[in-house]
Amino acid sequence: MLWIFLALLAHAGNGVVFIMDKGLLGTDSVAGDPKRLTFYSGLLSAAAVLLAVIDFMLPTIQVLALSSIAGISFVAALWLFFTALSAYDGSRVVPIAGSSVPFFTLIFAVLFLGEQLSARHLVAVLFLI
Repeated sequence: MLWIFLALLAHAGNGVVFIMDKGLLGTDSVAGDPKRLTFYSGLLSAAAVLLAVIDFMLPTIQVLALSSIAGISFVAALWLFFTALSAYDGSRVVPIAGSSVPFFTLIFAVLFLGEQLSARHLVAVLFLI
């Protein structure tokens, strides 16, 4: 039952981050532009490579390629999200972005991973959306 509390706490933390992002985008600060905020967010995410020092294993070419595609996709998604957040109200953008994640995860899992979901799983995804 602890997982429910942790999940709610994580989503509350995300809410704080979204409010801070909207605040940054509305100012004349260094990160006030969606492109700049995307660059800085991507740069901080790339710093996670430094964690490889903890338990270093040389990645295969396939893992390196998939990780690169995932990183590029993440930065592109951030740019689109920050652009929408700077142009529109956060209380509209964030719920749409959040509810579209399970939908696109389902679509991509079926297309790229060959997942086959039962009716029960599809109903669960609908509840998430």
